[in-house]
Amino acid sequence: MQPRYMGRIMNTYPVSEPEMDNISSLNAQTTVRFAASTFLAGLAASIWTNAMFVTDLTPEAKVTSYFVAPLLVLFAIAFAIGGCVAHFKRNSKWQSLKNESVPIQAVAQVVEVSGPPEIP
Repeated sequence: MQPRYMGRIMNTYPVSEPEMDNISSLNAQTTVRFAASTFLAGLAASIWTNAMFVTDLTPEAKVTSYFVAPLLVLFAIAFAIGGCVAHFKRNSKWQSLKNESVPIQAVAQVVEVSGPPEIP
């Protein structure tokens, strides 16, 4: 039985520390903004859901369901747009790094091994 040796070529990109900090920051911004967006949208939805099951709304509930909930939805949309912008910037930064990187062949050529090496 003969083993087949295989190799894998992996792409690595030269990234400086400030570039990596920028990419990490944009990744964190994307996560936080989308999380805040879904949280605010969920709050607005829960306000409207509670208002649907009440026959007579108190004055506070009317203000909350007519003014606060739509305001929460607007903030949620703003956070979602901010998350999309951060996501786009992060992807464009990675794409520019990939485009600027030049692949270098640093791996030896693969040679088929057919048996034990011959000793001269």
